Formats: sequence, structure tokens, C-alpha cells
Amino acid sequence: MGKDENFKTESLAFTEKVKNIKYYDEERWFSSAYSTLKARFTVEGGGLSEEVKKTLKSLLFFSIENLKSFSVSDYDKWFYELAKGITDRVSKLSFGHAQKLINILMKYHFVYFYSDFDEDWKKKYLWLVPYFGHFHAPIDREVLKNLTEKYSLEILLDKFSWTRWQWKEKVLYEEIQNFAQKIVEKTEMYYDNRLYFEMKELWKNPSEEITQQKGDYGKEKMMERAQGKGSIKNFVEEIVNEINKQGCGAFELNERPQSYFSIKRSGKERITNVVCFVKDEHVASISKYANIEKSLFDSPPYNKLKMRPCPPQGLILRSNCALYPHNVEYDLKEDKDVIFQLCKKACENFPR
Repeated sequence: MGKDENFKTESLAFTEKVKNIKYYDEERWFSSAYSTLKARFTVEGGGLSEEVKKTLKSLLFFSIENLKSFSVSDYDKWFYELAKGITDRVSKLSFGHAQKLINILMKYHFVYFYSDFDEDWKKKYLWLVPYFGHFHAPIDREVLKNLTEKYSLEILLDKFSWTRWQWKEKVLYEEIQNFAQKIVEKTEMYYDNRLYFEMKELWKNPSEEITQQKGDYGKEKMMERAQGKGSIKNFVEEIVNEINKQGCGAFELNERPQSYFSIKRSGKERITNVVCFVKDEHVASISKYANIEKSLFDSPPYNKLKMRPCPPQGLILRSNCALYPHNVEYDLKEDKDVIFQLCKKACENFPR
């Protein structure tokens, strides 16, 4: 399928879950977007008055129509001006609330366009299409959870409370959007589109995910055996157990679903991974915090390992090579002792 067909597939799946956007109506769209704030629990006083919500709705849709007066490259400028307008006019709303409202409404425009519900509407909003590639991914706890678990985004636990983000968190928000942008730029299947990536990989219904996991259990086990994932896990577990026995500190196996295994420093909340092992390739990526010198790989026995210039595709990381500068290929059986010595060295040097 081509890009448009893939966009349509994800859009229809989304609109099936969010039935309020199956036809264009400002009131329904605003109410649906507002509901994602869980305002009853996250807004002081249990939410906004109907009068304030009406003012907010007018501001949002007026600003969206006004987007056409901004060049495509100025989308971010338009976005932050609108977010500032929201927080200035409605003091109860945080920057976190504002970004979610804007991004959800822009997401509705994107999926409605590709769902082909209204050809007249599509013709009217053709001007919006060039901006699609600049739309941001809506940020909430589920998106942050998936980015950290699947793609190694590093973020403090207290920053998961996105509804509390004030304008001082704008830098963090930009980092997250840039992080997502780097992923879509590196992986052709996402068509350089953060919103498509968010719908395909980050926007999850937990209950559906659990059901799918149960239904695919046997299939997943077969894939693990075929790709050697279980063997890599056992390989890393043995290394962790041996390192702990030798008194290098407290380490544990860390598993990220469908992504990688890692040796992790126990008891730390940030900068925890020492060495990562992707599940579908025999590649070990060593954290810069392990303080391993490049010259180490010029001498035996480490010089037998083949080096890679960048982390493998299955390990998409912030700062890429800068965060995991040493990436080595290994044979699961032949190089076991060499990889153990390398991991032991990394763990010994890793900050406590």
C-alpha cells in the first residue's frame, strides 16, 4: 500500500474508536478533544465552566482557520502562539493541557481528511495538506510510556504527569517532538510523519493490547524461537547473574517489549542501561556512561568483534551514536566470553 492508503487505514481505525469525529462538527470535535484532558481530575475546580469552554472552542477553531495565513515552515510558530493564547486566557489550563487540545484537534483534521467521510470538506481543506508533515504528536502518559519502553526515550518519572507541564516544560516538549521526528526521518515506513507514527505505534488501547497479546501468544513464541530472541534473553541473563556473583554491583535484566534486552543498574531511575542487546540482531550497544574507550577494541580479545558505526535499527535512541557510541556484532556461542568481559568492564565503570 502507498502512503495515502496507509494513512487511511490508521485514520479509519482511529475514527472507529473515537466515533465523535465521524462527521465534522465543531462542538462534537471540541467536546471529544476536551474529554482527553480528563478535566474532572486534572483541572482545578473539576473542569471549566460552559462559558469558558465556549470561549476556548472559538479560539481554537478560529486559530485553525487562521493557520492558512502562516507558511508551512512556520507551523511551530503558529502552534506555540496558540498554546500561549490558551494558557493566557484560561489560567486553569497548563501548557500540557494546551498542547493536548491543539494536537488532538489537528489529529482529528488529519484522520477526517484521510477517512473520506466528506468529499466537500476535503476539497475545502486541501490547503491544510502541506501542513500534515509538521503536525505534532499529542503527548500524554500512554505516549510517553511507549516512547520510553519501546524507543528508549529518557524522561524523569515525575514528568509523566503531562497535565502539570507549565511553560518551563516547553523545552522538554520540544525534545520529545524532536525525538519522535528523528524516528520518522530514519524509518521510511512512517513517511516522515509524526502523527502517523503516533497512531501506528504510540496510541494504544491497553485492554485491546492485552487481548491481542493473549490471542497471539503461540505465534509470538514461534517467532521468538525462529529469531533466537529467547536465546539472546538467556544469554544476557547468564551474563547478569555472573556479573552480580563477581561483586561488580547490583545489576538486572531489563526487557523492552519487541525491542531489546539490557543490563540495567538496579535501583536507578534514570540513565540505567549499561549494555543493550536488540532482540532480532546479534548486536550489543554500550552506553557512553560505561566509559569504555574506543582503543579497547584495537586489542585482543575485543578486536575480534566487528564494530558498527551506529546503533542498530531495533535500538532507536536519543542522540543516536552519542548516547551509545560502541556497537559490536557478536556470535551467540563463539563470543560469549568476550561479550561477558566487555559487559563486566562496562558495569564496573558505570556510575552508581
